[in-house]
Amino acid sequence: MRTKTGLLFFAVIIAGAVLRFSFSVPLVITELVYTPPSDALIPKAKNPELTVRRFYMLIDEGRYAEAYNLVIEPDWVDSDRPAPYRESVIATPDKYFGLVSKEEFIARSIGEMGPRGIYFSLSNIDSSVLKNSVVALPWNSLIDYPEYEEIVPVKTRGDFLASCAVYRWEKDLLVIKTGEEYKIILDGTKNAKENYYLTWLNFSEKKLIKYLKSKDSVG
Repeated sequence: MRTKTGLLFFAVIIAGAVLRFSFSVPLVITELVYTPPSDALIPKAKNPELTVRRFYMLIDEGRYAEAYNLVIEPDWVDSDRPAPYRESVIATPDKYFGLVSKEEFIARSIGEMGPRGIYFSLSNIDSSVLKNSVVALPWNSLIDYPEYEEIVPVKTRGDFLASCAVYRWEKDLLVIKTGEEYKIILDGTKNAKENYYLTWLNFSEKKLIKYLKSKDSVG
């Protein structure tokens, strides 16, 4: 009887320790697991900063048709298809072929970023106006810009999740106000063996924030 009582007492102590440990240590170490902010609602394009934020958040969700409505992108390739991955695209005066069409933008975005943006994730997107900056639209005498009232430089930044790691990116963009709308000016260029979208993110510093570590991680 004494033996059974002793075993029961020992079992209660072990169970209590297990429960205490379970409640004090989370099953998943949240500091190492990427979770986009749940309250990150996509803003309306009411000003240059919000327009830029809206563009990147739409890209993150794979809503490419809506994202296209916020941009002006010159086409430097004489083709109805994007340039091959292995080739570079450079802006030159004798190779301007109008603006990238909506159909091409959507098809290219799906190919590079996946349907619904499944190939990577963007989070912590922020933007601010660069004050006291002298700006001018690139190739202004060549590109079919609409009539605009002002040009606003905007700095944007955020986190990029891919390959089980989070990288920091940032980019300076020009936004024009045309009527009641704002339009972001994209370069329409890319480096060889890179995708177009990389020119929107600018990983020049390749700043790695952290690797993701979890039991189910495959990166």
